[in-house]
Amino acid sequence: MAAWLPDGNWGRAYSQARCLPLLQLTALLGVPGLLFLLTLGQSALALGLTCGRRLPGGAWAYAAPVVLLAAALGYGTWRLRQPLNGSVVTFGLASIDDAIGPRASAEYAAGILR
Repeated sequence: MAAWLPDGNWGRAYSQARCLPLLQLTALLGVPGLLFLLTLGQSALALGLTCGRRLPGGAWAYAAPVVLLAAALGYGTWRLRQPLNGSVVTFGLASIDDAIGPRASAEYAAGILR
């Protein structure tokens, strides 16, 4: 979906913006790593419903999402408790409703950027 949709992964990863410990995983693995972790639980559930106890090594497959999620939450909590160091950076965020596509004229793009 990241390659096919014009906005990429925004709808999936940004749904976790309120869960700061989990969001810290993006510092290590980026948005794809966060999305992998988010979908791993559903994948394990589907695997369990399909294969049940017939899956060789199934206990590992079913336990891995829980262990990885706990590790990610633990890392995120640890990272958020670290003291701040370095200089303070102030930044802003702007949101626009108009799209600037590759075929947009310079006048059109300049109005939006202003």
